[in-house]
This record gives sequence, structure tokens and C-alpha cells, in this order.
Amino acid sequence: MGSIFRRWASRPRTRLAWRARDLRPLLLTLIFIGLLIDWLALLRLSGRLRLAMAAASVVITIVIAGSVPQARAEQPKAAPSQRNRDAALKTRLAYVISGDARIDETSRLGLEALSRTLDQRTSFSPGDPVGVDIARDELAFYPMLYWPINAARRSPIRRRSRASRPICGRAAR
Repeated sequence: MGSIFRRWASRPRTRLAWRARDLRPLLLTLIFIGLLIDWLALLRLSGRLRLAMAAASVVITIVIAGSVPQARAEQPKAAPSQRNRDAALKTRLAYVISGDARIDETSRLGLEALSRTLDQRTSFSPGDPVGVDIARDELAFYPMLYWPINAARRSPIRRRSRASRPICGRAAR
């Protein structure tokens, strides 16, 4: 007996290897069909369903279930950046970077004071404020975005040319 086992164990596994197969969709379909048959039998026994209607509903259900395409998972997207991960894990207030160091520092200090006040007076305790570049950074992670206005600098958002403004805007002038 031991020699037979040793011969079987020493054989190459290529012929014996099984491929994994996901049976969940097939099993869920069979369970659904079984519940449908049970429901139709219950209706038939209670006298609320005629045999012709039961057969027609079974055929229609099988046709519909067979025509539904199989669902596939989406391909994973690119991994989020470390900055986005940090922003998602801790709620922070943010300010738009203006390019002027004095204005940016004032914005950061003001939001730090607001964060401390919120922490002391409410149950919300935000993280340290962060400066964001609206053209590059994801803004969905920040519940409040402070945008300082500097009259000496041009707005980071491009101004539309006169020709691209709506016609109704020209008529109102």
C-alpha cells in the first residue's frame, strides 16, 4: 500500500491540477429559480394561480435571467497620492495658495485659529490647515476652502474673453 501511495505522490501534478472556478453566479441563479418555483407552487396550491400562467411566468423568468449580462468588476484605478490619502483620513480646512507668501501665511494662521476654536467649542477637531493649488489638487477632501483675494494679482482662474461671453450678457449692458 505504501508503494502505491509513493508512486502516486511522485507523479507530475500537471494532469491532476484543478483550476479554480467561481460557482457563485451559477449557485445564485439556481437558488433564485428554486425560490421562484416554490413561490409559484405556493400560489398554485392556494388557488391564486392557474397552471398556464405559472408555466408562462417560469418561461419568461428563465428567458430574462438568461439574457442578463454577467457583471464584471471594474479595473482598479491608479493609487491615490499620499496627500490625498492624508486628506481623506483627517478632515482639514484648506486655503488656496495665492503665490504671495504674506497672504498665504495670514490665511494659514487664520485657519489655524479657526481650527482651534472649532476644536474647543464643538465636537469637530480638524487637522492642520493645508494650502491647495486649485489647478492641481483634489478639492473634494476639504469641507471648507478659503480663497484669499489679492487685488494686485490676477485670479488663478482664466478670465473669459469678450467673444466667449454669453450673448444675453452683452445685450444687458
